[in-house]
Amino acid sequence: MLDHHTRRTVTVGICRLQPKCCQNHKYSKNQNFREMMAQPVYLVVDVKIDDVEAYGKYKEKVKPLIERYGGEYLSRGGEINVLENELWEPTRMVLVKFPDKESAMNWYNCEEYQALKKIRIDNATSTSLIIEGL
Repeated sequence: MLDHHTRRTVTVGICRLQPKCCQNHKYSKNQNFREMMAQPVYLVVDVKIDDVEAYGKYKEKVKPLIERYGGEYLSRGGEINVLENELWEPTRMVLVKFPDKESAMNWYNCEEYQALKKIRIDNATSTSLIIEGL
């Protein structure tokens, strides 16, 4: 592994310059190598809401569940300015950042979300996907 400050190979999974390094980075000195090197993923959802009131219950309950799995909303139905449109016409876009694919999939497959997913499916039409981030 390369130390992200000196570009020298190190055998430890965390920065050699801690705790000073950790004052400049989002990582705490107690995080392990796997957490530091995790690649974020983004949940992208395009949703057409059919029943606003029922879907509101879904939105209210899904937010804290996503956050419990490390998800962070980056956009939740904000204004869309379409610059090019050859493949599809977006309706209501939601963008959530997860720390890694495992966290995103654990959220998606968890028992609590399966009950909420039924509310979403019954009251909206959507396309959901997870893409790897940088």
